[in-house]
Amino acid sequence: MVGGLFRNMRLNLDFFTVNMAINTNVLAAAHDHHVQKVVSCLSTCIFPDKTSYPIDETMIHNGVPHDSNFGYSHAKRMIDILNKYFAFSIFSTPKNCRPRMTD
Repeated sequence: MVGGLFRNMRLNLDFFTVNMAINTNVLAAAHDHHVQKVVSCLSTCIFPDKTSYPIDETMIHNGVPHDSNFGYSHAKRMIDILNKYFAFSIFSTPKNCRPRMTD
């Protein structure tokens, strides 16, 4: 879910919760169907508001994103975290122990 600057500013919580549900459900479905590789697309808005340039993927979690799209940015950042947990769970966690967000 994406909505542009003013909509992001007005609906930060909605952007966070909906995008987290999308992230979790896509990765859970990939896990359930034994998908070998998932390409997760992020956004430049995930980088810290105050950072040095040039930026790269190692700097994603080095500070908070800009307030204007806080919810969307954090949900996008969580794709990185979820990818790591799902990759780890393939080797160590029974399938029925994973969290799942659904309507």
